[in-house]
Amino acid sequence: MVSMVRSIVVVFVLFFSLSARGQLYEFDSPEPLPFNVNSDAQEAMPLLSHDGKRLYFARALYELNVGGRYAGHDIWESERTSSGWTRASNTDLRFNTKANEAVIGVGRDGNTLYLMRTMPDRKVSG
Repeated sequence: MVSMVRSIVVVFVLFFSLSARGQLYEFDSPEPLPFNVNSDAQEAMPLLSHDGKRLYFARALYELNVGGRYAGHDIWESERTSSGWTRASNTDLRFNTKANEAVIGVGRDGNTLYLMRTMPDRKVSG
């Protein structure tokens, strides 16, 4: 558990509909996020903060990741402002390493991130 002073936001657009208690919910067609958020790299595991103002996602095969292009997944973030989404950044997130990181949850307070880290070079016995 990592405590943060700011909220968390993740928005990658998905299209789906779901059924709950006999009601059908439909969502608008997906739209890509602007170029300042998306890249040509592999991006996955989007997570949006409770207030919808901060987006977190994992990015792999990207030269600006900690350790370089082949070092693993870094967590990237973007903030929604009145003028749109800010340029995605990984520089303020001190928990990025050469391993694979992703945000898997956001505390209700908006100040706590739940992280996942895998280290493919380490073996687990048992």
